[in-house]
Amino acid sequence: MPQYPLTRYEGIPAQTGAKRHTVPADAAMLPELIELDRRMTGTDRTRLLTRLFEETPEAWRVLRIAGKAEGFITTRPGANATQIGPCIASAQAGPVLLAEALNRCASQRVFVDVPCDHVRAVTTLEAGGLKPQRHFMRMYRGVPVLDHPEGLWAGAGPETG
Repeated sequence: MPQYPLTRYEGIPAQTGAKRHTVPADAAMLPELIELDRRMTGTDRTRLLTRLFEETPEAWRVLRIAGKAEGFITTRPGANATQIGPCIASAQAGPVLLAEALNRCASQRVFVDVPCDHVRAVTTLEAGGLKPQRHFMRMYRGVPVLDHPEGLWAGAGPETG
């Protein structure tokens, strides 16, 4: 069943020289990041996040506010572009994490998948020079997952499930 529409953005972001406000993630942070993800996505994605972390631990960044993880983002190489996401974050952390990821990926082609109605994520991506490539639908089978799309600043990509 359809749940909500997403847009894949693509482009080659420019180097902005934006300040870095994030820290690299390490394995000790993973339980806290998985719990943040569970609260935002409404599901336990421990296996997915652990696998993504094991594949590219150096790509993970975390934004902490008052000692607490408010969001995380990662990137991974793809066949046609670098995939930015997942990015799970609060309203305060999301724009910072996305902007920094775009800056780190400057001069490379990137893909970023976001809910169509997530205005702040869309604004951040478009300000970074990305354009919509295609639309697709978030689907569910059985009981719908009650996630919080406003906390989804970048999806992991439809191929990850």
